[in-house]
Amino acid sequence: MWRLGLGVWVVLAMGGRALAEDPPDPAQTRQEDIEFLLWNEDSSQYLLKVRNASSPATVFQVRDTETGAIVEGKNAVMTANGHDEEVKALKKLVKSWKLTQAPIVEAVNPRKENIMVMTGQKKDKFVIMGLNGERATKYDSFEVMQDAKGNIAKAFQKQLVWDQDGRHLAVVYRTELEGETPFEGDMLYVTKFKTTKVKAPVAAEGGAEGE
Repeated sequence: MWRLGLGVWVVLAMGGRALAEDPPDPAQTRQEDIEFLLWNEDSSQYLLKVRNASSPATVFQVRDTETGAIVEGKNAVMTANGHDEEVKALKKLVKSWKLTQAPIVEAVNPRKENIMVMTGQKKDKFVIMGLNGERATKYDSFEVMQDAKGNIAKAFQKQLVWDQDGRHLAVVYRTELEGETPFEGDMLYVTKFKTTKVKAPVAAEGGAEGE
């Protein structure tokens, strides 16, 4: 099933291309709920809201867009218990790291309106597709989680956002695995988006289409 863009380091944190080559190990991966909140002014950093089923606290993390790593510095990670503490933490994070750029929650690239993104699972791969008109291009793909017996997880898009100029893309996707080592949690993919990787429509009779 393919999804248009509304809604891998794994936070295990896939950074600029944030994924390891091997699929994540369910026994070594934290089961977390992830929400992408904000970019900073130049999209070099972003803010995540992370919850773990084993803790009532909410954790806010400021991460580097290129590497996926938590940035160094005061207040890069803040923990909050309850709504009031969350509000205070967000205000402090926004001020400290200039996290003032709201993400755009659309399938369409904000800069190239003829380009859209969709995601879906194909067997053991989570696939990100770029669409230019009716032509689809595989933009990226990576292996989904498996257990030792080869059971393959189900993965589906939970959140897809751009920065304001459409030069960066972030996808939060849910992973659900049944078996001896069950897993249910979110993972994150963040990348600098290159519109040139999305092929233009096939030339129509009488002339070429596309950009």
